[in-house]
Amino acid sequence: MIDRTPPRFRFLRIALALSVGFLGVLCLSVSSLAQEDEGLDHEYTYGQTARFTLTLPAGEDFSDLQFFIRIPRPSLPATDTYVPVINEGLAVYERDLRLNPFPPFAKLTYGWTFIDAAGVTHQIGSRTFLYEDNRFAWQELREGAFTIRWVAGSPEQLVSALDVAREATARITSQLDTIDPGEVAFYIYPSTADLQAALRLTGNQWVAGMALPEVGVILLAVPPTDGVATQLQVDIPHELTHQILYRDLGDFSYTALPTWLVEGLAMAFEQRAQALRVTLLEQAQQEDRLLPLADLCMPFYALDSEKLQLAYAESYSAVNYLHEAYGWSGVRELLKSYADGRECSAGIKHALGVDLPVFERQWRTWLEQGGRITGGGQQLWAAVSLILRDLAPWLMLVGILILPGALAGLGRRASKSKPSV
Repeated sequence: MIDRTPPRFRFLRIALALSVGFLGVLCLSVSSLAQEDEGLDHEYTYGQTARFTLTLPAGEDFSDLQFFIRIPRPSLPATDTYVPVINEGLAVYERDLRLNPFPPFAKLTYGWTFIDAAGVTHQIGSRTFLYEDNRFAWQELREGAFTIRWVAGSPEQLVSALDVAREATARITSQLDTIDPGEVAFYIYPSTADLQAALRLTGNQWVAGMALPEVGVILLAVPPTDGVATQLQVDIPHELTHQILYRDLGDFSYTALPTWLVEGLAMAFEQRAQALRVTLLEQAQQEDRLLPLADLCMPFYALDSEKLQLAYAESYSAVNYLHEAYGWSGVRELLKSYADGRECSAGIKHALGVDLPVFERQWRTWLEQGGRITGGGQQLWAAVSLILRDLAPWLMLVGILILPGALAGLGRRASKSKPSV
């Protein structure tokens, strides 16, 4: 699962942040001292505190000493500057991460600036570090573009995770005709509670696995139990789908995709089917409480837990129908249509020739037929049955309104036709 809202806590345009660096901070002339990192240091406890220090150059006559740090943010990344505390030749900037958190697993770059006696601005250092969860001792396995970091479990499980990632990447990129996901780091927590705690410490919270595609990080909660293999086969392909789509389409186009399509594709590429989704869908179908697909174009974060599970089940089913009826070429055309910025109904109309209500009717007819594409009378009867069921409440209301008048009219006709004695 991924939070695509806003959060989805998206550090938009992080590539721009890393490439632009600190040019916006230092518009004045910067001396050759800018390349030196001597005297810089930092330490942090994830989600708690961070401390940055600079040992001041001996004999330097300077003024306006400032600490700066480049932080990815939901809009354009920004450089924050602070006036440090100076004590006996040591400059210190301390940050309470409980009140002012860093975005998790982002790359942060920091340094210091000062003005010398001649009025020239100098930069000391431009050091980048990864703000990862250092509360745990991570095991690591790296091969090619993939890095697996695991708190608990065996080396064999790390290798298994890597195998699943490679197989999933090959399948996803082949079917969707996309580029590779680039460098991806998987952080596998030993429990959902540990993962949730890690995100709460940074002001965010998700239920289970999620992708941070802007920074090439995937967070998973996989207990080191007998069910490891199965869960890896579900969670890794799911989150890799998000990562691959984001890297292929870019931030703007990725966020333009309807949630039902993105989440449905992520579930379609999972290597193990989940029976619960089928059960939820069948119950909702029988009880006539399927959620309209138009409601599933937007992120799911506002849904309660019951509707959230149903939203995922419907998304999975709708994408299965999309693939069966229109093929992978149709899926790719739909992704391209939405990536061009079209809204939910217009995008599907442009790609498939039908608008969203018609597509939903086709999908629900397919459900009525037991998930089979058929033609002729069977498909027509399923469509008619679906229409009649949808119209049943309105037909009953019309009947309630008309029936008294009709009965009264029949009564009058009967009394007129009754022979007089």
